[in-house]
Order: sequence, then C-alpha cells, then structure tokens
Amino acid sequence: MTGIYSRIIRLVTVLAAAIAIGGALLIYMFQGSPELSRRRVIENSGSLISYIRKEQKKLSAYDRLHELELHIPRGHRASEFTIEESGTFTVYTIHIPDINASYFADFPVTGNGRNISDMTYNISASGGTVSIVTSQPLFLKKTSDGQRVFFDFISPRQYFDKIVVIDPGHGGRDQGASAGGDAEKDITLSVVKKMKQITGISACRELKDYSDQISAVNVSGVGRVGFFYTRLSDRKVFLKERGAFARALKPDLFLSVHVNSTASGRISYINGASVLYRAGDKTGESKRFAGIVEKGLLKDLGAKSKGTIAGDELYLIRTAQWPVALAELGFITNPSEHRKLVSQSYQKKAAESMIRAVEEYLGER
Repeated sequence: MTGIYSRIIRLVTVLAAAIAIGGALLIYMFQGSPELSRRRVIENSGSLISYIRKEQKKLSAYDRLHELELHIPRGHRASEFTIEESGTFTVYTIHIPDINASYFADFPVTGNGRNISDMTYNISASGGTVSIVTSQPLFLKKTSDGQRVFFDFISPRQYFDKIVVIDPGHGGRDQGASAGGDAEKDITLSVVKKMKQITGISACRELKDYSDQISAVNVSGVGRVGFFYTRLSDRKVFLKERGAFARALKPDLFLSVHVNSTASGRISYINGASVLYRAGDKTGESKRFAGIVEKGLLKDLGAKSKGTIAGDELYLIRTAQWPVALAELGFITNPSEHRKLVSQSYQKKAAESMIRAVEEYLGER
C-alpha cells in the first residue's frame, strides 16, 4: 500500500508541476503576444499621447524634464534608436529594432509630451516605431542616460538666428514654362539644389542624423541663418502647401525661384531677369529685398534688367507676411538665354548670387 501511495503522490506532484509550468508558459506567451500587448496599452490609455498626459502627474521631477522617454531594452544601445523626419519637421518616426509589442506594455512611454499633439506606435518584423506629430515645426534632440533614451523638441527659432524659405517653382506634373525639351521645374530645382550645396550643413550638424532638408550659413553680424526648402525633389507641391510651410516657420525671408517665358510660349528674342515683390508690404522691405536680388542677378549673370515688379496677383506673394521675392532668372523661350539656363555653371552663378543677396539683405537690417 505504501508503494501505491508513493506512486500516487509522485504522479500528483508531476501533474501539478506540469500544470503550473504549462500555465506559466501560456500566460507568458499570451502576455507577450503582440495582440494582447497592444490591447493592454489601448485599454489602459486609449492612445500613447493620452497615456502620457494621464500619467504626467505621477512622474518624478527628473522625468518631467523630458518630452518623451523610451526604455532601452536589454542588449540594445541608445544609438540603435534612430529618427526619421518627414520633411516638414512636424512628423517624426523613431525606429527601435528587434522588439515586439510587449515592449510598449512592459515599458510604458513616459515624458511630459508638451509639444506632442499625437503619437502612435507600430510593430513589424524588424522591430517597432513610435510616430510623433507636433503642432508646429520643431527639431528633435536625442540624449540618453544609458537606461533610457530622451527626446526633446527645439524650436527652429532657438536654433537659428534667422530663417529663410527657398522655393523652387513648379514640380511634378506642373512643368512650368518649357522649350526644347527643357522644363522650368527642372531648372529651378537644379538651381536651388546648388544653393543647398553651397550653404551646406556645417551649421546644423546636430540635425544630420535625421534630416538633409535644411542647410545653413553663418553671416557676420547676423548669426546662424537656416535655409528651409519647399521641395528638394521633382514632386508636385501645391501653392497652399508652400504657403502653409512658410507660415508655420515664420521666416525672415521667402525667395521663390522661377524661369520666365513669353505669354504665348513661342520662341522670342525677349530676354532678361526680373524680380517680383509684394507691393502690399507697407514696410517696403519686400521691394528692398527684391531690388537686392535683382541687382545681384544683373551683375553676376550679366543679364538684362526686366525690372522689379509688383507681383501681388500671385498667391505666394500676396499672402506672404514677410519680405518676399520671386526671381525670374531669364527667358527659356529665348534661344541664347535658354542655353545659359540649362548650363550648370550658369545655374551655380545664379545660386551664388541669390545667397549673397540673402546675406546682404539680412546684414543690412
């Protein structure tokens, strides 16, 4: 009998152990599953940003210093948390490699969320992402204490002393003026890219990890001048988008680059450079800026003057709340000027001239 009882006790013990281990494993697997982890985050907070705001009162004074904090998983480093920027400086995606959805449940996102208007997360085979939307253009700064990665936003106005928006005319399906197989959209983009190359990124090294959409120069007596671009690729950007981009940045200057054409689009001997300005600018600064741009183009390109012209009928000029100039570099419908406009050396001269005009105008203020 004793032997029977012993065998029964051993059997019960083995079964209990198996049930305990199996249950623990089931719970572990279930809690670690992407679906449940996602559900846990959603049920607890509704969304990541609302969770941050709800938990804000519980944070320590140290935690409140940062707008967003993410835990560094075991085996990871802060350098593996990379940032991708959308081009408008209002949408950022933080990439975290080799994690599953349980990460967001086990390590809740913290921070004060001060400049964040929306935030979501996603899990894929390669890892996770945290997508952030801000209410205004901001730069994102990443730091770490070895256990957590901190993300804080910096206003472009805190970073740059002056801000200039450069706008290559047309793009995508909108070719602009054309002749001989060459389109205005390509010439303006090429010129503006040369402006970006000349100004470079030496004055904004801190942003190089996630953005190549800006450039900068240091101007004596002015400080660090940041150049922002409405487009740096062949894509359609609607006028309202360009205007909204500028309004969000509140620039000190707005310079749009274009190529002229005869009204009919036919080949003509009409030639020369002109610059449009906003006559509605009662301060006269828009006209003064346009005059500096035109003076430089005439000197540096050897172009004929077509004058500085009131351009208030154009949306980007009419709606500007800052000094604005629209430079017409020449006539693509003039055979001689057409050859110059597609020349890389001529485009570089135009780019250098307009950069000098920006520096001259800001230096005189």
